[in-house]
Amino acid sequence: MKLILLVSLAIALCGCQAVPQSTTTDAEFHRADYAAFTTQQRDTIAVARRAIRTAGKMPKGGSDDAFYRVRRSGDGVEVFVIYVTGYDASKPVFTPCVH
Repeated sequence: MKLILLVSLAIALCGCQAVPQSTTTDAEFHRADYAAFTTQQRDTIAVARRAIRTAGKMPKGGSDDAFYRVRRSGDGVEVFVIYVTGYDASKPVFTPCVH
């Protein structure tokens, strides 16, 4: 049941549409292998990543190169994703999912 809720939440969060690109991100967003993420948070990110890819919700130009924020909510766990869609010199350019 929790997995279904998590997958549904991940799909709902990433009903992506065209948004302005940015080269800055919130300090709470990190790559999936960020040392402070727990094993459970990393597993949650992996489930969300698969659900987004399977649902075809990845933004145009997006890849597995992304930054994540995981937090608890009243409904379970939320995963927020900011996709890297390019680079400006060595800085990533982001396209956040808008829901």
